[in-house]
Amino acid sequence: MPRRLATHSIRLSRTFPVPPDRVYRTLTNSVEIRRWSGQHGVVSRQLGGRFAMFDAWVTGEVLAYEPPLQFAHTWRPAEWAAAVPSSVVRWRLTPSARGTRVELVHTGLPNAREQESHRKGWLLYYFEPLSRYFARR
Repeated sequence: MPRRLATHSIRLSRTFPVPPDRVYRTLTNSVEIRRWSGQHGVVSRQLGGRFAMFDAWVTGEVLAYEPPLQFAHTWRPAEWAAAVPSSVVRWRLTPSARGTRVELVHTGLPNAREQESHRKGWLLYYFEPLSRYFARR
């Protein structure tokens, strides 16, 4: 029986005080991405299209694009070895009484070190800047 590669995952959620279409646009529109992250980002509207964030430190391809409620993409940081498969990030946006609940599931991380690093990174480089951004707007 072939040995299966061990993978790790992350599940995070946060509620933002704006409607789902606003959150979706903020996460997928290049102009909006630069406003909240301070760096260039691209999320293609086409399946198989380009995904890139943080001045292309991470790249991938779009797996699902269903505004305003969900999208998914592969995720490959520049420093991962070629033999390491891309991981997958899935976003789900749900209307709530307080705005929009955003659920992120990141699967296929290659080890516990990457899992912990990415958990911190999602909070520090996505969720916290988005919270500040939505508080100002």
